[in-house]
Amino acid sequence: FSYTHFVPAIILKMETKSCIPFNDKFLQSDFLTADSGLFRINSSNNNSMLIDFYYVGCSACESKFVFLDSLKKAGNGNLDIYRICNGQITSFEGFRKDVKSRKSGLNFLFDHKGSIAKNFEHLDRYPYEYLLKPSGEMIGCRVGFSESTLSAYFNELKDYLK
Repeated sequence: FSYTHFVPAIILKMETKSCIPFNDKFLQSDFLTADSGLFRINSSNNNSMLIDFYYVGCSACESKFVFLDSLKKAGNGNLDIYRICNGQITSFEGFRKDVKSRKSGLNFLFDHKGSIAKNFEHLDRYPYEYLLKPSGEMIGCRVGFSESTLSAYFNELKDYLK
């Protein structure tokens, strides 16, 4: 079993049937920011949330970063995007160096307590994304990323940017 699998050229439509169930206890987890501060995801601000699990060195995750950053800039503040780095794959120093090298408005968080592994037991493909309603209820999930389907991905998410 390996945590380092990723799906480099597949982007699935947002779905619910084959999703690893979203455990809302995950939203009560503390994460580290690149500045070593503690951060907890705020699910009470009436915004939809996109939670994207990744690790440093994943090529599909890297490609997705550019898109998510553009998506954040195109929105009007109604979609909170959290990129959560798996601390069982990436070191904190690797995470910090990666985040500091970027100029981005995204929320980059580091899973230093293994919350991903504890709450999403079979998550072994990256990037892995959940889209949640402001209440924390799961709308769907998506595995992988492909630049060839960016417009379809954007069109699917644009309703959450209004």
